[in-house]
Amino acid sequence: MVNTISNVYRAWKNRRAFYRLGEMSDAELADIGLTRADLHVAIDVPFGRDPTERLRLIAADRTDTIEDIARKVT
Repeated sequence: MVNTISNVYRAWKNRRAFYRLGEMSDAELADIGLTRADLHVAIDVPFGRDPTERLRLIAADRTDTIEDIARKVT
């Protein structure tokens, strides 16, 4: 029971932080490896889930893709 409450609280706290990302400019988001479209994709998770985890996966996938492209160029 305590673990469930802890997870819901963490998800709620991270969702608040996630909404602050929406207040950032596109340039600021790009600086941290995100786009405004990434925010729209990540918010489409159920309320009890953590959208910042989805953002982390999106950013990591993008980094892997960019690194793969860079390897092909050299």
